[in-house]
Amino acid sequence: MGGVSYMPAVPDFDRYFAVRRYLDLAIRPDGSEVAYATDISGSFNAWRQSAGGGWPYQLTAFRDRVARRVAFSPDGERIVVAADREGDENEQLFVLPAAGGTLRRLTPRDDVRHLLASHPWAPDGRTLACASNAEDPARFDLVMVDAETGAARRFDGEPGFHAASCWSPGGRLLAGISLVSNTHQDVVVADRETGKVRRVTAGRPEARREPVGFSADGTSVYLLTDEGREFQGLARFDLAGAMLDWVKTPEWDVDLACLSADARWLLYVVNVDAVHRVHLLDRNSGIEPELPPLPMGKCEAVAIAADGSRAAFLHSAARRPAEVVVKDLTASKRAVRTITHGMIGGIPERVMAEPRVVRYPSFDRKVPALLFRPPDPPKGAPGPALLWIHGGPEVQEQPQYRPLFQFLVAKGFVVLAPNIRGSTGYGKTYQSLVHRDFGGGDLMDLEAAARFLREQPGVDAGRIAVAGGSYGGFAALSCASRLPDLWAACIDICGPTNLVSFAKTAPPSWRGFLRETVGDHETDAASLLERSPITYAAAIRCPLLVIQGEQDPRCVKAESDRLVEKVREGGGTVDYLVFPDEGHGFMKKENELRAYRAMAEFLLRHLGQGKR
Repeated sequence: MGGVSYMPAVPDFDRYFAVRRYLDLAIRPDGSEVAYATDISGSFNAWRQSAGGGWPYQLTAFRDRVARRVAFSPDGERIVVAADREGDENEQLFVLPAAGGTLRRLTPRDDVRHLLASHPWAPDGRTLACASNAEDPARFDLVMVDAETGAARRFDGEPGFHAASCWSPGGRLLAGISLVSNTHQDVVVADRETGKVRRVTAGRPEARREPVGFSADGTSVYLLTDEGREFQGLARFDLAGAMLDWVKTPEWDVDLACLSADARWLLYVVNVDAVHRVHLLDRNSGIEPELPPLPMGKCEAVAIAADGSRAAFLHSAARRPAEVVVKDLTASKRAVRTITHGMIGGIPERVMAEPRVVRYPSFDRKVPALLFRPPDPPKGAPGPALLWIHGGPEVQEQPQYRPLFQFLVAKGFVVLAPNIRGSTGYGKTYQSLVHRDFGGGDLMDLEAAARFLREQPGVDAGRIAVAGGSYGGFAALSCASRLPDLWAACIDICGPTNLVSFAKTAPPSWRGFLRETVGDHETDAASLLERSPITYAAAIRCPLLVIQGEQDPRCVKAESDRLVEKVREGGGTVDYLVFPDEGHGFMKKENELRAYRAMAEFLLRHLGQGKR
């Protein structure tokens, strides 16, 4: 008798979460290897692997730190790693041989944050670029760090929040951005010889701008920008004449892009209605060679070899966790090779749900969303549903692997993940609708989402839960406290509960942005408090689960403590789970598993079969 392969109807919870997570990706200049930050070891560390596949090699052994960024030196012999301590977001810089060896720390102060440049190594192979708040916690300056000695040199520029991007071919100029707001960034250029920083887009219209690389002659910078447009395109900005020459202007955002060192090959990613599509442009010929299609999903990082031989990116799909994908760019072959295997839980893609892009009516618009339904809906009585609200709010829900979604769908849930007003991906006008309106129009979109779910076939209107993290936690709490009749349960993961204290206690470098996007904690205190979940905590009637990282620098634990206290004082039911060694989210695998298991058990307990 032949062997029989058995797959239970609903695989165990842990198997959905038995996946490898990635935070960053880099490719060796000659295209032979990739490096990435992954939690294969249980904590996020730096690893390297042949671009052709094969066994990966661990480079760092952090236990109390989180490796967030990695980058090869120009000769491919060293790797810089940016890592923080237990999610405190104060990244420090470390250097080690690419083949493995002694790890050297370059930045000595744990109270200082170092934002590594997107392309940090100067052509000399010794200088690293970052932005640091060493001089003043409220600002970030462009800084050069010597990779041998750790000596730092700050560029002289106007105060503000800066981020470093990329070096010119000769290494004299460093391009970066000055962040004015989430929808306004100016391009700056720092000169190594003079030590000065110049704002090269001063006086131009308010727009998002992000340098992705210099031209081969160093006279211009390629930018992702939405200057004069609703969507972000790809342009070339001449530094001398301040002229903008558009390269690609689709009617969707170009989310990511990278250039080969000679600026011939341009890899760019277009966000088409929340789905990423990868394109390759030969700048010499203007031809876009056809690339093999990828599953409906999201690119989380892209990189291209200096010699243009290969490109690599992290790609996630709804039914497949993030994987490292390598593309050969040579004329004779443009094959796509997945060199990692992230789904170690052994769940086949065919048993998981593929979302459908839908648009539901809100009060004054149609709201885009991803709708997950069981591939084989259970027969009989209608089942429960979950409304999941993404963080940000200026990010976007895209088709990527969400183990909680897949587990719940396998249990008969319908999951709706909307991109309410304020989300990115649908133009800058849509994105800006949430500015200084937290808990206003966005809450109307969420009320409409609840109505939409109630009308879905197979959904029990009395068993709908709402959940989210960060801003999504704030929004979920707003739903539970200000629309209390709609929900059977609520989950808040590190969400702000009091907008006044949130704006007041945020890290100093954030406060200017919060004034623009949320409001001023002094002059707008009354209106912010009127929109805060803490004000309505006693009205929460559904069971509540609150999850909090004790080291969270953004949404501090004291806020969650007070919310839990007020809900309990009002007779509400609250489960409170605190992680002493986490910040804003889950960086340690065991903590992530514990948190999401608590969420799944909470939802099944309160929305399971027969619950009302």
